[in-house]
Amino acid sequence: MDQNHVKIFVANQLEAINSEDALIKLAALLEEGGCTKKSFLPALLEREKAFPTGLELEGKYNVALAHADSEHVISTGFAIGVLKNPATFRNMGDPDQDLEVKIVFMMAAENSKVVISSIQKLTEDMFQKPDVIEKIAQMSTDMDLKTYIENIIC
Repeated sequence: MDQNHVKIFVANQLEAINSEDALIKLAALLEEGGCTKKSFLPALLEREKAFPTGLELEGKYNVALAHADSEHVISTGFAIGVLKNPATFRNMGDPDQDLEVKIVFMMAAENSKVVISSIQKLTEDMFQKPDVIEKIAQMSTDMDLKTYIENIIC
């Protein structure tokens, strides 16, 4: 991905009372950053109900990969939240299973090609590497987290 066209927002040690609260807070970062329309958050929450985003990974931590359709997006961006306390998300592979999620990746993608390429890159460069996910979960500052994520995503 071209770093000049992708905005990255991070929230390290994000305090969220539940998964919806985490999604609301991360969606606000994308909207405030000019990446999404006001319709993004309601669309994201509806999509989460229909298509759960929890992803069970090898290793210590699980993640969620949330997004809404591109019609709600102005420009491509990511909001990554490392939760202070894990939140319960439904498993995308088995919606009847709950997962405790530590890291939430929220994507605002301008088109479906960006969605597909972003998911592939995240899967190959992060989700399949427990050591990378563990390092992300243990970052101490927003700046460290953002720099680390930028080096992987962009």
